[in-house]
Formats: sequence, C-alpha cells, structure tokens
Amino acid sequence: MDLGNLKESSCVLAIDDADAVLEIERAALEAEGFKVYTTTNPREGVEIYRQHREKIQLVLLDYTMPEMNGGEVFHCMKQISPSVNVCLVTSREDAEIYQLLAAGVRGYIRKPFRLEDIVHCAHKTCRTASS
Repeated sequence: MDLGNLKESSCVLAIDDADAVLEIERAALEAEGFKVYTTTNPREGVEIYRQHREKIQLVLLDYTMPEMNGGEVFHCMKQISPSVNVCLVTSREDAEIYQLLAAGVRGYIRKPFRLEDIVHCAHKTCRTASS
C-alpha cells in the first residue's frame, strides 16, 4: 500500500492482486500527472477509500481477487459513497460484469488492456468529477 500525501487534485486508487498490473497502471497515470495509490488487498482498498473518499476521483478495480471480488468491493464502496467512480479492469466478460455496470460501475476495461484505455478513463472520469 502506498498512501503518499493525498493532496493532489486528480487522485486514483488502483486495486489489483497483481503487483505488475498495479505498477503499469501507476506508471502510465503518473506520467499523465495523476497521483496514484495502489493496493493488492481488496479490504485495504475499501478502507483507503473510506478514509480518503473525498480525494479519490477514480477507483481502478480488478474483479477476480482473493478475499473479495470486485463486485463485493464495489458494493462496499457504494455504501460509503453512492457516487463512487469505479472502472473495472478485468479479463472477465460475463453477466456479473454487466450487472455491475447496470448497478453503477462507470466503465469496463478488458485485460490485457492498452495503456491509452487506462489513461483515457482516468482523464474522462477525473475531468467529470472535478466539474
């Protein structure tokens, strides 16, 4: 987990059980000027969101993780803040993913992803969240 300072205006929280994916997301987004916080633990991700929800404009969320899946994480975050901006980043494409989109997940990026897709999602979401 890396909480850093949390004073940046465009803040993203990335939750994925694969360190390599988190590092790729972090590098791409930091190169675009975003402050990025990461964790491989979904429960820790919910807690980070609970503590810093007013600063986190986007959550990049894997679906398939140990302890909690992305759907469970999304629903926990939605209880904390109904306006949470979550984009799923997953290799899954099934009814559960579409149900989450219907429930309020803002976007879906299929793995393997292109860096441009991650960056575009962050720019679009953070621009909307700050207006």
